[in-house]
Amino acid sequence: ILHYNASSWSAMDSHTTNDLFDVFGFQNGRAFAVGANGTVLSLNGGTWSALDVGPAVNYFGVWGASPDSMYVVGVGGSIVRSGGGDWTFMDSPTANNISSVYGFSTRAVFAAGDAGTILRYDGASWTTMDSGTGANLYDVNGLAPTDLWAAGANGTILHYNGSAWSTSASGTTFDLFGVFARGNGGVYAVGDAGTILRYSSN
Repeated sequence: ILHYNASSWSAMDSHTTNDLFDVFGFQNGRAFAVGANGTVLSLNGGTWSALDVGPAVNYFGVWGASPDSMYVVGVGGSIVRSGGGDWTFMDSPTANNISSVYGFSTRAVFAAGDAGTILRYDGASWTTMDSGTGANLYDVNGLAPTDLWAAGANGTILHYNGSAWSTSASGTTFDLFGVFARGNGGVYAVGDAGTILRYSSN
């Protein structure tokens, strides 16, 4: 685990040798990281410590509305949520691997994964959304519940406008593993072979 202090990067002691796949943090200094073999780490007071969230499956994505309301996703459709200090497995409508999770509140959380899987949580239950693709999806990000982007295999990029997901031509067939949307209308996607893409609505 590396930390940037506005001038340089430095290594932190994660207290694990398991592979780590995602990290999410808050302005108050709290952060969470997830990875292989059930690894979920919490940063509190500058120290990382392991959390026991259940079965030792691989976790690929983490997002939280607050440090006390975290969502972790992974192998076989696994979705784990924290609340009041306890971690519980949520009912998942898919058995596909879930690679990424992102949200805007505890009533608007989205997840993306293998075989075009996109899920939405409305505060009560997770439901499947029609992505219109069978491609594996590796990341989801956005500006609002009505303005979301997903990226994945073979150059797949999808956009959600609040009503439906649609394909956005990326101009590449390289796998795309990350997507990030900015408030000025720009969207960035990155992937294989040094690929960096930028989309602008302006």
